[in-house]
Amino acid sequence: SKVATVKNLFEFLSSKRKIAYTTIITVMNRLVDKNILRKEKKGKIYLYEPTIAKEKYKKIVSDRVVKGLMEIDGEKAIAAFIDRVYEDPKELELLEKLIEERRNRD
Repeated sequence: SKVATVKNLFEFLSSKRKIAYTTIITVMNRLVDKNILRKEKKGKIYLYEPTIAKEKYKKIVSDRVVKGLMEIDGEKAIAAFIDRVYEDPKELELLEKLIEERRNRD
């Protein structure tokens, strides 16, 4: 797993945009509270590392986003998703394949 310090992230992120050091501390500690990161003190610094794999995290976030959109207005969410997928033939093919797999699973 990848271990990082607040300083590491600050140096990386501040090279791309303006960000406060304290903002990174706050966000990382919130991720610790949500059990997304683990925090360990080594000497005078804290080391942070992910508690779950990147792919699993992306699935969890995707599931939450889709659930939230479906609760707001499922029909509009599905229509918007299909419109977006339809723009890319590869994504459309993947969607068709996944739908067929789900139909055959039941």
